[in-house]
Amino acid sequence: LNGEKIRQILVESREGDYKSDRVKGLLLYINTPGGTVTDANDIFQAILEYKTKYQVPVYAYVDGLGASGGVYVSLAADKIYASSVSLVGSVGVIAPSFRNVTKLLDKIGVDALTLSAGEGKDALNPLRVWKPGEEDTYKAIIDFYYHHFVDLVVAHRPQISKEALVSRYGAKVFPAPIAKEYGYIDEEGAKLHQVVDSLAQAAKKENAQYQLIRLTDKGRWKGLFRSKQTGPQNRVVHT
Repeated sequence: LNGEKIRQILVESREGDYKSDRVKGLLLYINTPGGTVTDANDIFQAILEYKTKYQVPVYAYVDGLGASGGVYVSLAADKIYASSVSLVGSVGVIAPSFRNVTKLLDKIGVDALTLSAGEGKDALNPLRVWKPGEEDTYKAIIDFYYHHFVDLVVAHRPQISKEALVSRYGAKVFPAPIAKEYGYIDEEGAKLHQVVDSLAQAAKKENAQYQLIRLTDKGRWKGLFRSKQTGPQNRVVHT
């Protein structure tokens, strides 16, 4: 899933059968090794906007792996839960590896010519010997994204200090009990139905029946909505 698809799903959660303010809370189900900075940030912002606009509680449940972009997205939640065997962490940024093949080209007798304009446009060209400092621009971009990520974690997870995050925790992943101790999550050992019940209570619906609607992407403009109502095990599919 990417930011565009998540935004579309959120829009659809307020249309059709779900209009008239039927959605009273949002649960983020997370099991991911992460993704791009732009998608993680777009999803994070979309959820924050949704929470603010509709004034609904948002909980996150890590079921397996909540790493890097998974942590980023979960920061939009009011509370973060994890199963007992989940792994959480990896606050860091990495770029694809750059490779230089000039020695190979020399060995097989191949010459290469790259035409470019603009200072640094040809930086880290794999077909020629690199100059000292060529990586500086890319490193600055990585540092920019990393510090933004760190500041976001510290702002939304107040138990985590910036010093500890940068100097001790780094980009490591931690078992759920340690993740709770360090402040990445609020509760560990939780089961999905327990998190749903807690979310319902936060939405002040503890004395009423509610439906658990699973929103998943099915194409660019069409979402698949699966609902499971508490009590009788009814399943309704809307297409």
